[in-house]
Amino acid sequence: MRTMPRRLPTALLAAAVLAAVVTLTAVYAPASSHSSYPLGKATRCRHSYYKELRLHWVHGRKVKYVDCVWAARPPATTMVSTTTTMAPGPGFVAGHVTAIGDSVMLDAAPDLAADIPGINIEAAVSRQWDTGIALLEQLKAEDRLGAVVVIDLGTNGPITVAQFQGMMAALARASLVVFVTVHLPPSYTWSQSVNAVLKEEVPHYANARLADFNALANANPGWFGPDGVHMVIGGTGAQAMARLITRTIKG
Repeated sequence: MRTMPRRLPTALLAAAVLAAVVTLTAVYAPASSHSSYPLGKATRCRHSYYKELRLHWVHGRKVKYVDCVWAARPPATTMVSTTTTMAPGPGFVAGHVTAIGDSVMLDAAPDLAADIPGINIEAAVSRQWDTGIALLEQLKAEDRLGAVVVIDLGTNGPITVAQFQGMMAALARASLVVFVTVHLPPSYTWSQSVNAVLKEEVPHYANARLADFNALANANPGWFGPDGVHMVIGGTGAQAMARLITRTIKG
């Protein structure tokens, strides 16, 4: 006579299922992030949903981008070592890196993600400096802002000393802030003024460093497309930008 398997009590079965779901969530839930990638690379948006589809000009042609958004909390483990000893203040996640940028950062996003595992890349087309400050304040209020912050803004308009100081006021308790210089053709009338503000103001802050991408770019014009601003995603220029940012963080 065949013995029938004993059935688990309903309550015990429900508890087991719940435990499995919690375990899977802990293992597979990615860091909180919001990044944009070309539509053809949308598989990078695993465990996320596509928030928005938009068009972006790259090398004279339109490329569809999608926003990748995750709702899970950022990882608490150290993503990249730094030489800074400044302890982060409230709202900053120790050991985590957040990058705020515009469409140029989108070009380097895959390489940044490869060089700094777990980085939260908040990049969007046409982002302005003041929009970046508002985003920083929002992430900090939600306790989701990395203690190490990378700023790559200034492509879409000039900045003033007051605007720079406003951003540093929001980041006063960050462990480290890395500002990336912009590379723009002369037709952008603010091309020199943005970098001038960065180079003048960064030395005044103990927790700030400058990643002079413009100096590298000037020596390598072949990195850029016809607009003189954007690079091939995953190309030599994008890789160089990611490496420069990583080296600057590590000090």
